[in-house]
Amino acid sequence: MNSVLSINYKLVVILVLILSSCKQEKENLVPKGHRSVKLSFVDANINLPNEYVEISIDELIEVWEYAEVDSVFKENKIQWLIQLRDSPAFATMFCDSSNVDNYIYFQKGKHVFLTKEIADQYLTNVQRNLRGSSELGGFNFTKVESKINSGDEAQLIKFKYKFDPEGEERTEYRTQYLFSSKTKTFGMVVSRSDEVDFERLIRDVKILD
Repeated sequence: MNSVLSINYKLVVILVLILSSCKQEKENLVPKGHRSVKLSFVDANINLPNEYVEISIDELIEVWEYAEVDSVFKENKIQWLIQLRDSPAFATMFCDSSNVDNYIYFQKGKHVFLTKEIADQYLTNVQRNLRGSSELGGFNFTKVESKINSGDEAQLIKFKYKFDPEGEERTEYRTQYLFSSKTKTFGMVVSRSDEVDFERLIRDVKILD
């Protein structure tokens, strides 16, 4: 009888060790073609595609200054980048090394717990501001998707839209995320020439505190 109990105890211990190992591997898993990047401003880790490299806005402005595109579009892009650079909320930016139209930037903010009322108000304000900016900036704004996800550990707001600069045969997609854990709140904006929005990456962000 004692030998049976001993065997059962050993099996339980082995099972616990296996499950703990699997959990640790899952937590440390980085998707193929990605790398883990630390966001120092919010003390968090996020997985980003390998081709995305950290870049200063001044470096990106210099790239656009030499870009062979319509001068009006170029000027609007550079002015927007300058405004972003000077914003107190701006934290850091990563650009696709193969296509400067694709980039991700992060914004810092004060911590707020995203109740449904706050989230709804945020989405309303974002949409109102974008419509106003589109009228002033000379581009057509179209909402693609908006949603709110609430979990035990964090809340996430997503607002995706596209805009077509007047006189340009191009479409840009932008997805704004507002992520709030129990202790941290920050924003992530994905700008692409296609509809890829990296929602899975921000869902898997790891707050380190």
